[in-house]
This record gives sequence, structure tokens and C-alpha cells, in this order.
Amino acid sequence: MSKIVGIIQSAALFVAVFLFWAFVHPEALSYHEQYQMFLFSWDYLFEHLRVAGGMAEYVAEFFVQFNYYPVVGAALMASLFLGLQIGTWRMAKALGADGCHYGLSLVPAVLMLVLMGDDNVKAALLVAVVITVFAAVAYARVDDVRWRCAAQVVAVPVVYLLCGVAVVVYVVLCAIAEARRGRWAVGVGGVAYAVVIVAIAAWTWMSQYATQGILFGHNYYNLRMASPAMLFVVVASAILVPPAMAFLPRVGRKWLPVAECIAVFAIGAFAVTNSFDTKRYELVNIDRLVRGEKWAEVVALAEACQPSDPTSLSAVNLSLAMRGELLDKMFSFNQIGPQGLLTRSLREQFTSFPTAEAFFRLGMVNMAQYYFFDLQEGIIDCRKSGRISKRIAETLIVNGRYEMARKYICRLKETLFYSQWARKAETYLGNDAAVDAHPVWGRLRKLRFKSSFFANYYEMDKMLAILYDGNHDNRMALDYFLAQCLLRRDIRQLWTGLVWAKEAYGSRIPRHVQEAVIVAWSQSHPNLDGVPIPISPDVTRDFTEFVKMYAANRSDIRLNAPRWRKTYWHYLLLQQPQEDTRTGATIINNEEQVR
Repeated sequence: MSKIVGIIQSAALFVAVFLFWAFVHPEALSYHEQYQMFLFSWDYLFEHLRVAGGMAEYVAEFFVQFNYYPVVGAALMASLFLGLQIGTWRMAKALGADGCHYGLSLVPAVLMLVLMGDDNVKAALLVAVVITVFAAVAYARVDDVRWRCAAQVVAVPVVYLLCGVAVVVYVVLCAIAEARRGRWAVGVGGVAYAVVIVAIAAWTWMSQYATQGILFGHNYYNLRMASPAMLFVVVASAILVPPAMAFLPRVGRKWLPVAECIAVFAIGAFAVTNSFDTKRYELVNIDRLVRGEKWAEVVALAEACQPSDPTSLSAVNLSLAMRGELLDKMFSFNQIGPQGLLTRSLREQFTSFPTAEAFFRLGMVNMAQYYFFDLQEGIIDCRKSGRISKRIAETLIVNGRYEMARKYICRLKETLFYSQWARKAETYLGNDAAVDAHPVWGRLRKLRFKSSFFANYYEMDKMLAILYDGNHDNRMALDYFLAQCLLRRDIRQLWTGLVWAKEAYGSRIPRHVQEAVIVAWSQSHPNLDGVPIPISPDVTRDFTEFVKMYAANRSDIRLNAPRWRKTYWHYLLLQQPQEDTRTGATIINNEEQVR
């Protein structure tokens, strides 16, 4: 095989992986970045070095922080995948491969990409495998057996310290290299020595970890008590592919490496496509767009995929509210009740993000803080999040809790991409006048609750009403209050808000409010004379047509046409209620939190 063909294949892998991460699944990069906060401090480094495999995790987190800009993160991830492919080839070459099966060196990298379709897989696994493969290459290139044995005494514990149980890749590849040279005793001795050293270290130094984490690597997968079968396939490929390339019969046909490369890419593309859960990553992508305040893109994505889960719907409704379209277009989507407007906190690492962001923008600062705290503590691997820490610091600044905010800001100052914001935020600490003048924090101080009360998620409509009543400039609070009434099918509560609606919207009353009023009015009046708000001719015409069909046959299939599914009438009369009607206080909004 010519050298240029190998370079082209490696370059093709780099480009393919880069394009995949940068343009097909950039949300996956953003997802991993938001659940860590890499600190440039000695304490953070030593924290990782105390654990076997901690250095691989430290290096991985260093790379992952660049996912803040997905294009940069994609380039770095592609470099790691390229490193795995080159390391595989160099190990095969050290075992005697001549390049006629060069295409097989792509296999471990492609399998790694398939595995990373599981969002619980950490980049530390990729880094660990790359390090162990290159360590084995360095070992195989030493000619003197005495030097190899001496190096092995030091290398095994060092590689275990750096990479964790991925040291098995290094140990087995070294043993294969010795067997290739005819020194079976050296290879077997090296394996025995590694088993003893790793066993002693694992069962003493790492005894605080679960057995499965020690055996299969607690740095590689977020769910400590579970390890996917594909993880072992990837590790096995890093061990078996290099000797396979060396031991397979040599074929003189020049097209074979190209054919192998094409086959690996084709099979890999199919496997990668099926390994990434479409629904899961649609949800992750919507959260990424919310984080970037790309409201129009959230709405466009929802129009294409019509989400029906609470997390996605809360993001869509937030986007509509930020565009001033919530009460005109919310029923263009499959609303499932109040939990799709503001979801209940589930104390896990993902689903509450859109609701937390909505509370923050509404001015319900304490509720936002409560949700962001839950999100932070729900991170599976117990890391801290730069994104969440920033939001918590902002809520503390708005509430005047400057010393507590300083703790978060000091940590953010040790990061790369949040440090500039943290240094600027630090100048506001203790300066009420500056905070009041801030375009975001000052506005939130004006919008937040003015009195103390027990907060109750199941009476969110009342909380929103109190919020708007405290400041009539908070149009978003009114939108959410009326939307909450509509989703709860609480027309009586909606009726009490019509005075506010006429004051805030004037003659241009949102369409869904008109739809709710006209259906309520028609139940006790023969015509629309005296209706308390102006009803547009379009709404009147559509309602008359809908009612005729509904009265004639409630099972008429035409009632489910897209035209009617976008109306409040369809939601009110034809969809089964899904809202949770429980009541009960969930958190306390006390005087200390309000100040």
C-alpha cells in the first residue's frame, strides 16, 4: 500500500468524524460540556490524580470544555479518533503488518463512535484507550528484552494510574508483541505481574468504589452499576485488530486497503446512525437551542417533529413566549397539560432545564434557583456544571446574596470560557446600585415577588397571577398565567384575568384567549352580544363551523384535521385531560429568599 493511500484514509476518518460532531450532532458536544466545569487549578488536578484513570478523565475534560464552541470541540474530538486509528496502525506495524490491511485500523475508531451514541459514555474512555495503545507501541519498539522488562515494572502501575482498567489494552498488546518475538515466558510474566499489581491497587487504594466500577472502569461510563456490552467490544477491538492486521495473509492486490476502508465506513455509518437515539437527541438539541436563545429554531424544530414530552413542550412554550406568540400559537403543538408549560422538578440532570430558564426569565428567581440547584445535584457523576453554576450565581446576585454568589464566581474564574463573565460579575458584588442598573438582573429585581408565601407547584396559576399583579410590566407572567388557565381547562380563573388581558393587549386579544372566551360565552348565551372582549371575525367563523360539526357528530374524523387541532376548542373538548391535579406545598419562599 502506498503511503499516500494511508494518509487519505486517515484524513477521511478525521473529516468524517469532524463533520459528524460539528454538523450532525453538535448538541451531543454541548450536552457533555454543560455537565462538567474544568478548573485550571492544582487542586482540580490532584483531585483526579488520586483515582486510577483520573489523568485520562482530566485530559478528556480538558478537551470537552472546548465543546462550548461545537466546531472547536468537533475538531478536538476528531483528533482523538484519528489518534486511536494511527495508534492502532502503528501497533499493527510493530507486530509486523505491512499495510495491505490498513483499512482495518479504522475499526476501533468507528466502533468508538458507535459506542458514543450512548450519552452516558465519557470521553475519558477514548483518551484512555489512545494512551494505552501508544504506550504499547512504545514498548514494542524497544529491542532489548532487559530494557522491556525493566520498563514493564514501572509502566504497568503508571499506565494503570493514568488510564485505569484500560491498562488491560496495554498489557495484552505487550504480551502479544512478546509472543510475536517468540518470548512467551516474557509475555506471560508481564501479564501475571500486571494482574498482581492491578489487583493489589484496585482492592486497596480504590476500595471505596463498587466492584463493578473497579473491574470495568468508573471513569468511562456515567452509570456506575452498568456497563454496556459495546464498551467491551471497543476495548476488545483495540486489542485484537492490531495482531489481526499482522497475522492476516498478505494479499498483493492494491485495491484491498481501499475496499476495506470503504466497507468499514459503510458498515460504520449504518451502525452509528442506529446507535444515536433520534428522540433523545432531539430533546438534547432543543435544550441546546434554548441555551443559545435561538427561539425561532426551537419553534421550527418543534413544527418538524411535534414533540409530546413535557421537557420539549416547556422549551417550545418558552420560545413562543419569548417571541410573544405563546397565546396565539401554543395549540399548534401537542399540548399535554400544565406540565408541558412548567414541568415539575424531578431532581435529575436534564428534564428541568427549560422550566428553570422560564422561571428565570419570568422573574420567579427563587423557583429558578431551586430548579438549578436540583439540576446541579442531579448530575450523575457528581461533577459541577459551568452553565448551572453561572445561573445559580445570577439568582444569588439578584437576591442580594453576594457572599454566596462569590463562592460560585470564584470557581467560575478558574474556567476557560466562563472566567470573563465571572470577573465582570464579581464587580457587581455588594453594589446594589450597579445590580439595579444591570439590564437583566435589575429587571429581575423589579419583577420578582414582593411578599413571602408558600410556593406550590400545583397552584402555579395563582403564583403567576401574584407575580403579574406585582408588576404589570411583566407581560410574560400574564402570558404564562393565561396559558396555565387554558391548559388546566380553568375557564373561571381565566375569566378573572380578562381585565388584565384587555389592559395589556388592548384590542388585539391573543387568539387562544378569544377561543376560550367564545366557547365559554356560547354555553350560556344565544349570541355574542355583550362578550367582554373583542372577538375577531375569523375566530367567530371558525367557531361556528367547528360547533356545527361537533354537535352533529362528536366522533367526526374531520374534527381532528390539522386546522382544528390548532384551536383551543379541540384541546378543551376532544383531548383527554392529562394534568396532575394534586395540591401541596413543595418549597418555601421565605423572607430571606425574597430579599
